[in-house]
Amino acid sequence: MQGLLEDKYVAGLWEKDLLRQLLWIMRTETLDSLDVPLKQAPSWSWAAINSPVRWLDIDDGENLAEIIDYKVIPIGNSEYGQIRGGYIRIRGMLTRATFADDVEDDLASQVTGTPMRLPEGTFLELGFRWDGIASSDNLNPERSRSSYLQGIIGSSSVWVLPMCDNLAGRTWLGLVLVKSGSGKRGEYRRVGWFVTPQKAALATLKGHVPSLKAEEYESVGEGGYTISII
Repeated sequence: MQGLLEDKYVAGLWEKDLLRQLLWIMRTETLDSLDVPLKQAPSWSWAAINSPVRWLDIDDGENLAEIIDYKVIPIGNSEYGQIRGGYIRIRGMLTRATFADDVEDDLASQVTGTPMRLPEGTFLELGFRWDGIASSDNLNPERSRSSYLQGIIGSSSVWVLPMCDNLAGRTWLGLVLVKSGSGKRGEYRRVGWFVTPQKAALATLKGHVPSLKAEEYESVGEGGYTISII
């Protein structure tokens, strides 16, 4: 098949448009755990979840990240079969975002997504969709959006990585990540994706490298931070 398509199969995705193919989304309403076993597939592949998926409708906007390399380790001899593991190494404007329940009232009245505090103390509104929860409408009305999401992922912080712009540059799309738990420097797993207005993102991220700790990335340079997603 890949010979006919003149493309390479990469754990359910295709190499030619691999960056944007990482932006898949669940199609069904389910409440499976976000702690997906990595033995099933890498977290960045749709094969990591037991649910139908679709891809976001993305226009011909600018890519905001760059794939450096990748590796897929199949269980058997077929690259189309089950996967033992793998990684994607990617460079971009990674930043840590902490759930902000204490956001000021005037800002809270303006956000429709989830207000997040960045390392410099600034706020950025992020609209999240989580792997394992197809709709953010499934929120407990007695809890704040951020405290509910903290309970789902088990952490007060996530890392966000812008991938591309969309809608003629009006929004940015990207991946939501958490630490892999392996203890390896700069290693993460995917737990969802996000959308944010470009105007807000430009003011806080583009042309600026947030102050992350050394263990949060593999290397840093022009183009941002380099990390691995497993």
